[in-house]
Amino acid sequence: MSPASNTNDSSSSQPKVVPLDPFWLKRWLSLRTSIEGVNEECSHNKTLSQFIPLLEALRSFGANHFYYFFLGFGGPVVNDEIDSDQIEAEYINQLDFFRDFLQQSPGDVPLKPEPQYPPNYVMRNIIDQISRDFDSIQRAIRQRQFANDLESLTLQLADKWGQSILEEITGKDANKPLKEKATVIAYFNSSPRINIIPYANVALIGIPYTANLADGRRDLLVIPHELGHYVFHFGKINGTPLEEAINKKLNDDNQGNKQNSIILNWTEEIFADVFGISASREIGTVTLALSMIADNLPSQIYLDRGIHPIDALRIKIYLKTIDKIEEELCLPPINASLPEVVLLSQQIRAYIEDKKNIIRTRGSIHADIAEDFTANLDKLVEEIFETILPFIDIDNWETVATGHSQQVNSQTSNEVKLEELYENFQTRLRSLLGEPDLTYEINICADRYEPNKGKMTEFPIGYDKWKRIFEADGWAIRGPEGRPTGDWEGRSFHL
Repeated sequence: MSPASNTNDSSSSQPKVVPLDPFWLKRWLSLRTSIEGVNEECSHNKTLSQFIPLLEALRSFGANHFYYFFLGFGGPVVNDEIDSDQIEAEYINQLDFFRDFLQQSPGDVPLKPEPQYPPNYVMRNIIDQISRDFDSIQRAIRQRQFANDLESLTLQLADKWGQSILEEITGKDANKPLKEKATVIAYFNSSPRINIIPYANVALIGIPYTANLADGRRDLLVIPHELGHYVFHFGKINGTPLEEAINKKLNDDNQGNKQNSIILNWTEEIFADVFGISASREIGTVTLALSMIADNLPSQIYLDRGIHPIDALRIKIYLKTIDKIEEELCLPPINASLPEVVLLSQQIRAYIEDKKNIIRTRGSIHADIAEDFTANLDKLVEEIFETILPFIDIDNWETVATGHSQQVNSQTSNEVKLEELYENFQTRLRSLLGEPDLTYEINICADRYEPNKGKMTEFPIGYDKWKRIFEADGWAIRGPEGRPTGDWEGRSFHL
């Protein structure tokens, strides 16, 4: 074989990249028009006008993200598409990063396409993520605009309870992970979720429609878990991002262990579980979680979804967290005063044991191997608990535990019904009704990725450099949902 033929073979083996579809520009302009339309509508309503900064932040960040990659992959912008000075400014703002290169190398593209993450995939994820956030924001707006009295009250209570949890861990003190005030905005959704957004100080939380009864708002107990995701992403310890500090510590302690590498994939969800239980000061959070495990498919009890702990082990996270709270406060075991928690956990353990030999979904962890995870899982829960302990007012748990113990002692049957635990939560929610209505203090965050764009001057810019900007710390590749094209949302308690 001649050298020439070798070269041709090598060239033909290179992965091909489908060229960028110019129609992405029309998709962005369509989406932008919708955002602007809702923005204009909100300007005529005093209550809804509070959402204008959030809509403007989404439009501005979305424009930066879209134009950087659309222009970077060689997308053309036709003059008649630019029908306003503001759109032109958004376009030119990102074009400036590439202007010198494009003048020197006409016909070349500033961003080097990556065959595994081709241009149209990148644009699809960016447009989808802007659309998801817009959908959630618009739901929050419309539901406040058209809600009946009961729905309006539920949304207010969700906002107030969530806000009270974040306020306890916000401040300038060194032990506070959130230095700037975050605003909680709830909206009804098919299942619990949180939008992790990089452009405003907002925790946008989807709450179940099933939480909308005056005497049945039990499912609002999912809120502390969702806020755990917000704290994981935006909290800091001694100036170091909380996510970075926890992952570094856990990775340093668990190098080279395949079993641990699986558990480490669950770190954020485990953090949200531990934070949710600790910060909520509600035993009902645990019992709700335990009961929700049982409504998943038996064939999926050992299914590893990659980011959520498997159901067979998740029960241990909840109970281990309670153990750590008892240990920290030198309390008598809360379980001793809450027999229904013990009974429920025993029932679920028996249920899981019974399903060990069932035909499992592909991707499941073998039952015997899962049991071996317990020691490492306990260690991870302990590490996370010790990390959050300095900024959680854990002492308030003593009142919770004492109150439940007194309830038990007053019962002739020596039992507290689960319904009574949930009624305690209902009472706590009702106490929020006397507090002033919240106003949404929304601050637009500076685009943290703009400085990195300006530093990249060696063209074409490779995937290893533009990847972090595209992903935006998980926003564009995963969104709030935690799946490759979805959000932190899932069936039942896979929050």
